[in-house]
Amino acid sequence: MGEGGSPFGRRRFLQVGLAMGGAIVWDPVAALASPHSPRHLLAGLAHDIRKSDVSERLIRRLLIILAEAEEALLLHNGSAAKDRLTELIFVLQGERGRDGLTAKQARDWIERIRKIRKA
Repeated sequence: MGEGGSPFGRRRFLQVGLAMGGAIVWDPVAALASPHSPRHLLAGLAHDIRKSDVSERLIRRLLIILAEAEEALLLHNGSAAKDRLTELIFVLQGERGRDGLTAKQARDWIERIRKIRKA
């Protein structure tokens, strides 16, 4: 029993709190699950690309580049991930108005990619 007859004395409460806090801070799954993490943002972009009316050829090309960027992130190679995202921007700029990619889609996706690069 702790202080005041409670099963959680001050010391035990701090131990449990620190252990729980440490798990939250250092848990890599929690860090990757953040809605603002680059991986989460990449997944959202990939979902929107898959669901778009863009040609299958272009969808495949964009998704391959996104997968390479995600792989670079998993390998903790931020510069390679940013390079892939820059390539994705160039592809979107070059394909704008072709293969079903509208100027608005390209502009929106490029803006999202730039936010991902900064995340």
